[in-house]
Amino acid sequence: MKLTAILLLLFVINLKAFAQDGKTTPPRHITLGIVTGYNFTTFEEAGIDFEMGSRPFVGLNLTNHKKRKLNFTGSVLVSAKSSIQTTPNFYKPLNLYLELNGCAQVRIIDPIYINAGLSFGALTNQMRVTNSQLKWFGYEYDGNSGYQSELNIITGLEMCFTPNSRILFNYNIPITKAKHRNFQIGFKILLNNRIPRKSKKVERRKKAEAEIKQLHAGILLVRLKTSNNKIKALKQVGLLERASEVANKQVIINKKIVQAFNNYFTFCPVVFFNDTSSRRVLAKDYSNIFLNDNLEIDTSIHINKEQAIFTAEFDMITQDTTAHLSHYSWNRNTKKIDANYYTSSSDDDFMALIIKDENFIQLNRPFRFQVRAAFISVDEHPEELLIIAPLFLLGLKTNYNKTVEKMNRNLFNYHDHALYLQQRQEDDY
Repeated sequence: MKLTAILLLLFVINLKAFAQDGKTTPPRHITLGIVTGYNFTTFEEAGIDFEMGSRPFVGLNLTNHKKRKLNFTGSVLVSAKSSIQTTPNFYKPLNLYLELNGCAQVRIIDPIYINAGLSFGALTNQMRVTNSQLKWFGYEYDGNSGYQSELNIITGLEMCFTPNSRILFNYNIPITKAKHRNFQIGFKILLNNRIPRKSKKVERRKKAEAEIKQLHAGILLVRLKTSNNKIKALKQVGLLERASEVANKQVIINKKIVQAFNNYFTFCPVVFFNDTSSRRVLAKDYSNIFLNDNLEIDTSIHINKEQAIFTAEFDMITQDTTAHLSHYSWNRNTKKIDANYYTSSSDDDFMALIIKDENFIQLNRPFRFQVRAAFISVDEHPEELLIIAPLFLLGLKTNYNKTVEKMNRNLFNYHDHALYLQQRQEDDY
């Protein structure tokens, strides 16, 4: 009954974690756990026919998960063992051991492992329990002799009970002249492999990792500005020469952007279109909108609509509105604990090369979606150089080539990181 109650309690404690993820999850490379359970022991003494007795054990376990199919595990246990003689007189030997166990584990079928290894039990105390009418509880505890430390072969099974717990079945085969047979049923709770609730941070990371893989296998549509509204407004007020200057300058900028991508961007295929075709891109109408290196419509350029499509442009950075947990505080008015959040500092002081989705919505961290391009602001407002000059010294890119080159490098680095995490997870299996 005691063992049943303990296992039931541990099941309830871990059931919540199991409900969050109903399948076995890859463990960390090294896991630490608490191990507890019962020894079922039959001692052997000359002339005495013992019945099996049960006593608890408790300790710590450390498991090195080399591969999903092969583990190495070790435990340090404080272990009590006992047997019972009921006739003709009540007698119970009760021994206390400090056990050191080391096993190799091999997965036979998921989630069952077979164990084999050695167990050394250092005898720290041995007692003799008998009936006594003089004692309050009816038992008398005296010193005992005849038992010694032991070395055993340990073999058994370990089964996943929940993602954070295991059930253990072990049997000891004596190597030395040990005077007992012992069978263990135990329960292991992992301490450093807890499965947390799915947080927004984890969801954002998984989304970003999926997006970088999609972009690498997809295509990037780079939007080029035309300044049409500005040119039209200048013409309406009669500033034709100024309108021509704006148009020529925009053409020069767009050709620099096209050249920079052609020379320094290799992460995925790239095509270019004018901002006047933005509505058609939103409508997924990609016919006759893409430009050649001379910024002319090239009807021979087509894209596969089945590919993942992302967009990019030089634009002002939109502030990242992602909220991050800061701390909890007591609200005196509501008499409740409030969660306090903060958002990232505003980035909208600078122009940047920005990666967006197919609907021109800026991606979010941890995706490396932007590379600042403060030089664009300086070109338009030279007086700002006095304010932001120190930032150039800190590494802000000073032309289109360097900006695109850094974006290309950032994307490759983040893609490699995502693949590394995926490979490590697969290795755990």
